[in-house]
Amino acid sequence: MKSISILLGLLICLTAYSHASQTTAVNNVINNENNNENNNENNTSKKQIEKTSVWKITKKINGKQQTVFLGGTIHLLRDLDYPLPAAFDIAYNQAKEIIFEVDIDDAELPESQAKMLQLLVLPSNETIEDKLTAQNYKLIESYAAENNIPIQNLNTMTATGLSLVLTQIEMTKFGFTPMGVDAYYDNKAKSAGKKRSFLESFDDQLMFLASMGNEPNKLINYTFKDMHRLRSMMNEMVSAWRKGTELELISIELKTEFPEIYNNLILNRNNAWMPLLENEFMDDEIEFVLVGVGHLTGDDSIVNMFKNKGYAVEQLTL
Repeated sequence: MKSISILLGLLICLTAYSHASQTTAVNNVINNENNNENNNENNTSKKQIEKTSVWKITKKINGKQQTVFLGGTIHLLRDLDYPLPAAFDIAYNQAKEIIFEVDIDDAELPESQAKMLQLLVLPSNETIEDKLTAQNYKLIESYAAENNIPIQNLNTMTATGLSLVLTQIEMTKFGFTPMGVDAYYDNKAKSAGKKRSFLESFDDQLMFLASMGNEPNKLINYTFKDMHRLRSMMNEMVSAWRKGTELELISIELKTEFPEIYNNLILNRNNAWMPLLENEFMDDEIEFVLVGVGHLTGDDSIVNMFKNKGYAVEQLTL
């Protein structure tokens, strides 16, 4: 059983971090890539990665072949996860426009920060203890004691806020940062002056995050259930993402354990995005769409929707 917070972390790219820290992280990653470029080239023959998390979607429109690339992303990565699989750069270099889930810069606006606080923090007359069973609240108390966190700091948070923040704390211990695939290419596209577009707004993503808190006890229980295995589970998921294999497990588990969250975070958003993505085939430019990898796997995936509509779908291999 994978932590619900890990699964959600692959689907929601909304993170509140400063542009300065993002830029520093990008520069560090690029420097590491440059420093290791020769080693990576020398070792290419040793790495036999057959599949990737990048798909090429094509269709003839008015007699002309039109192309859109889909890239499945992970929103939190470590320095050691760079350089990214080469298929991402292949798609990026061909594309004239890069399309993301949301404009990360919007998270830095003061009004956005205020809205985020409303999602993460309870009203002053409420505590998370009031909303959880004694057993689940004990989990929070124990975690606070083990990590030297004042319990009052956690007691004021919503179940959604706790799930996201505690998972973020654990991810940070293992070297994961918000410098995932989306943030990397967002910065790269800005530097290159490439056109950037977005599938949804900051408020849209807040709404999806809010839907997580409808079952606070279940959410908290699953957040803690496999926290001790977080490192190994993330290693497995990053490995699957790099190889483009077994990715359907991400969406299957979320659909089974949290059907309401699955519908809100996967199915409904995929359905809303499809008309926007199909519209991209009406011009002669190549676009590269970067969304959480959970949106591109399973029966309800965007990839499958394109197949069912008669588009040619090719999973890139290297």
